[in-house]
Amino acid sequence: MDHFKRVNDSHGHLGGDAVLVDIARRATELLRASDVVGRYGGEEFGIILANTPLAGAVQFCERLRGFVQQCPVDFDGTDIAVTISMGVTEYLPTDAGHQQMVHRADVALYASKAGGRNRVTPYTPGLEGKA
Repeated sequence: MDHFKRVNDSHGHLGGDAVLVDIARRATELLRASDVVGRYGGEEFGIILANTPLAGAVQFCERLRGFVQQCPVDFDGTDIAVTISMGVTEYLPTDAGHQQMVHRADVALYASKAGGRNRVTPYTPGLEGKA
């Protein structure tokens, strides 16, 4: 989630928690039964889209990004507008384990943040030097 500290500073930790729960709920609403979403740490989530090529994952993430941007979170009668940035990759047959995939997603996430936030960035080779 973009600028999560600002949400906590403006609305307290209960407001921040409400936003995190709402984003997880929205992601879950868009998922198939075979997909998984989980909190990765702090304000970061990981989403695994089973049997989904990179282009399909990017399309899903754009839908989720737009859904979050268009619908503020209601917390005690106050609308909290939030945006999210995402990095997207796919599992490659050459991956020795999930760590390589997570690293690529993280590189793409930082490229989204460096590019102005509220965006989806698919991982491409060479992206490491741009973020």
